[in-house]
Amino acid sequence: MTVWRPQQVIRVKALGLVWRNGHLLAREIHRDDGSVKGVPIILENIYTHLGSVGHEVTFISDVIFPDSVYAGDGTIAYREDNGTPCTAHWFDLSRLDGGGLPLYPNGLKGALAEQRSCD
Repeated sequence: MTVWRPQQVIRVKALGLVWRNGHLLAREIHRDDGSVKGVPIILENIYTHLGSVGHEVTFISDVIFPDSVYAGDGTIAYREDNGTPCTAHWFDLSRLDGGGLPLYPNGLKGALAEQRSCD
């Protein structure tokens, strides 16, 4: 098993937020066939994971996929670029962060709440 640790460089990442029926698909998405919707949220994230410091700048946007993509409301199984098996789930935003499950990068839930109050 490969043990993940943050890279010791500043990473720039683009994340897409996929919503369905008010629920967020929570997991990093490595697809390039969705279209970006709106202005991105930009967050700097300096964090420690099991003793290793990571530093990343993320550009986060809602994305739109065709209705046939991720059509079910259940678990989505996929593999990271390095072959690591992963699963993603649909989450009500209220269950994330203060609701018990962490949402990364840090500050994303507050930025989403602020963005949604302006819509």
